[in-house]
Amino acid sequence: MYSQLYYKTNIHPTVKAAVSERGSTTRGERLTIIREVTHQCWEREANETIIADVKARMKAKKKSRKANADADDEDAEALEDEDEEKQSPTTEDMLEAQENLPAIFNIILTYLEHQTGFSFLVLMGGPDPLNNNKISVASVDVGTTHITVTYLRIIRVNGHA
Repeated sequence: MYSQLYYKTNIHPTVKAAVSERGSTTRGERLTIIREVTHQCWEREANETIIADVKARMKAKKKSRKANADADDEDAEALEDEDEEKQSPTTEDMLEAQENLPAIFNIILTYLEHQTGFSFLVLMGGPDPLNNNKISVASVDVGTTHITVTYLRIIRVNGHA
């Protein structure tokens, strides 16, 4: 809850400094830094208004969840769906999902390669929360051509990467 409310103002500057100090980092390393810095910032938070705000919101969220659990199954599912639609993912959620994408695609595409004999190349891109939401791109390729060349090798040889 603290990171959802105060990431930009209270956490991001420290995260940015830590990432800059470390130099080149993977998404997983950045996610670890974000988690550690968020925990440290919360532990050191001295502003009683912020602490009270976060605690009140956490209490309200817990109460809301309990109320949903007490409702019948259909009503609880409808309320959860509405909450999910309204709530944007946190920076931590986005980073964790982005970090897991290559592994997820690799599992799926390796299975499909085995089942079909096809090779696959997935290109993806979107905002990078750790780089001021500038667009970041990535790719995952699985399989080789009949002459055992990967997609990325073909692209590099032809001067496109």
